[in-house]
Amino acid sequence: MTQNIVSVNEWRKPSRSIILTILVLVIFFILSQYNFLIFHSLAEMVSIVIAWGVFMLVWNSRRIINNDNLVSLGIALLFVGLIDGLHTLAYKGMGIFDTELSTNYATQLWIAARVLQSLSLLLFTSFLRSMIKPSYMFIGYLAITVGLLLSIFLWNLFPVCYVEGSGLTSFKVIAEYFIVLVIICALILIRHNRHKFDKRVYQMMVAAMITTIATELTFTLYVDVYGVLNILGHVLKILSFIFIYNALVRSSLIRPYETMFRQLEQEKRSVENSEKQLNNTNAKQEALIKNISDVIGIIGVDGLMKFKSPNIEKWFGWKPEELIGKETWANVHADDLEQVQATFGAILQNDLAVVTAEYRYLCKNGDYKWIEATATNLISDKNINGILLNYHDITERKQAEEELVGTKFVLDTTTDAVYWMQQDGQFVDVNDAACKKLGYTRDELLAMHVNDMNPDYPADRWPATWELIKQEKSVNIEAHHKTKDGLVFPVEIQANYVQFGDKERICSYVSDITERKQAEEALLESISLRELLLDIITHDLKNPAGVINALSETGRKYLPENRIMETIFSTSERLIEVINQTTILSQATFGETIPKEPLSLNKLLQETVDEFASALSAAEMDLVVAISPDLIIEANPLIREVFKNYISNAIKYARDGKRIVIETVIEDQTVMVCVKDFGKTITEADRTAVFKRQVQLEDGEKRGRGLGLAIVKRIAEAHGGEVWVEPNTPTGNSFCLRILR
Repeated sequence: MTQNIVSVNEWRKPSRSIILTILVLVIFFILSQYNFLIFHSLAEMVSIVIAWGVFMLVWNSRRIINNDNLVSLGIALLFVGLIDGLHTLAYKGMGIFDTELSTNYATQLWIAARVLQSLSLLLFTSFLRSMIKPSYMFIGYLAITVGLLLSIFLWNLFPVCYVEGSGLTSFKVIAEYFIVLVIICALILIRHNRHKFDKRVYQMMVAAMITTIATELTFTLYVDVYGVLNILGHVLKILSFIFIYNALVRSSLIRPYETMFRQLEQEKRSVENSEKQLNNTNAKQEALIKNISDVIGIIGVDGLMKFKSPNIEKWFGWKPEELIGKETWANVHADDLEQVQATFGAILQNDLAVVTAEYRYLCKNGDYKWIEATATNLISDKNINGILLNYHDITERKQAEEELVGTKFVLDTTTDAVYWMQQDGQFVDVNDAACKKLGYTRDELLAMHVNDMNPDYPADRWPATWELIKQEKSVNIEAHHKTKDGLVFPVEIQANYVQFGDKERICSYVSDITERKQAEEALLESISLRELLLDIITHDLKNPAGVINALSETGRKYLPENRIMETIFSTSERLIEVINQTTILSQATFGETIPKEPLSLNKLLQETVDEFASALSAAEMDLVVAISPDLIIEANPLIREVFKNYISNAIKYARDGKRIVIETVIEDQTVMVCVKDFGKTITEADRTAVFKRQVQLEDGEKRGRGLGLAIVKRIAEAHGGEVWVEPNTPTGNSFCLRILR
């Protein structure tokens, strides 16, 4: 029942605030319709009062709230409010400044205040200001504010923002968009760091930023300083400042105070109970203060618990009264029981003796936690008359130690060399593989520096390398290492930045890549030889083919009707074409640019179809061409080989379908050509394989060299296109090409 009442009250409070806020904004809007100048002055004063109120609260309570980031935002709002005050005085109609310049002054001051406000929100969400003392932040904001005001009123350095009769300048509009961009960055940061904020603070600050963005966008559109958009912008500004007030004052000041007072009251009651249980004696208090850690206990000489501090419930789930009167080792893990009993027996023999033991302690939920217990023999103290204990929960430390042991084992057994380095480049640990690989002992390596291992590594480069790895967290590097015997070999290093508490380390995994480098060199040599061989073949074939072609051309002039001369001529032309295509294909294979020209796709397809007229007739197959109007593509004539291979394969492997269809589909920047057959459908596993070398499918058998579709793939890729095969409907396959138009 109590919880329901609290929930209703918590709901009513923000509801009343929302209603009051809406009422105030409505009143301001109505006021603007009667006297805009009064509306503007009051609207700005509300924002100024909120800004200065937040500053005074956080500044005067800075030692209590202990939040430099919050205090710094309050300081920023102080100076934002100051500039907004000058903006109000400079507004058109106030008569304080030169009437011709007042509107521009007011607009310049507005931009200055919003830039300062947006940057302060960005710093607030990034937590950068938590690194700077509030006094330094105050001086910094003061200097920035003075500089802005001097640039406006004295130095005339601040760009013009408003021209009478013309409205807003380009600089003013761009500045508003810049402010919006900064606040969007702040939104991204606050979402990234939302776990650092109270839920209420996070929600209010997000609402304030979104409202501020809407405000700035509104002020990019107005022409008349008395217009409706100007009114809306000021109303939205008031709303954003109200959100900031609720976020910082209500959620970051009031609630922490309430929580603090509740905690103080609870601690007071806990202290009073402890004092009663300890019979209000100074000896007991001094002993507890001297030895206190997380949990305090007193064991009688009979081994029974006489006292447990209330915070044992926080760590182990037990209430003190559930343990008092029970044996000390009742909650000790069975594997640790013998050790605990022996320790208890030993400490009883020595007055004022102090011992420390680690063991597992049973929690109320059935789990065990590792604890470190310090026991002090105070039996001689008549007020205590027992063993004083204090407990530390060391479960996480034990887990870390176990993980460290496992990690150490892995590192010592891995075949890769592992090095741990500190910031100055000195080795702090190495594994056995590192010692074996370099021929040094562990002590010898630990006395060395990073520079000692790499003969090519400059001594002054390490600080920059350290900062790079720290920034990137993980970096892969190729280098050389030198053994104790002077042997230099190539290595690949994976360097990882690691931080343990206040200690910074780099852990490097080093692999010997000698074999890989040798393989790469062999591959490069092989590629070079292939290129040379191809050049020799094409050159040696092209010359005699050219001679044959020239002779046959001459022969045709003297023997125009001779079929043999015609055959020699056509064959020589085809041979030259093949040599040229081979040269172009080799260029594509080795990553060179192939020549392209505007080509008619329809003409290429028609010529290709004509070549297969006899083969289609012999196979008793119909070929249907369903293509779009004439298309011009940027390509090499070699592209015909794609269509020829597609049609040839359809005739050979899909003749039972009795039909081939060629279709073109125009897309945004590409055109797709598909050659469809209606024979046996290729399996899904083989749709990729058919475009690989030496793969030719027909009834599960490999025939020929299987180069056709592999060449098709290379030709397509050389044009920046792609090829694939997909199942046709109801049966068969669609071999497709997509190429840029």
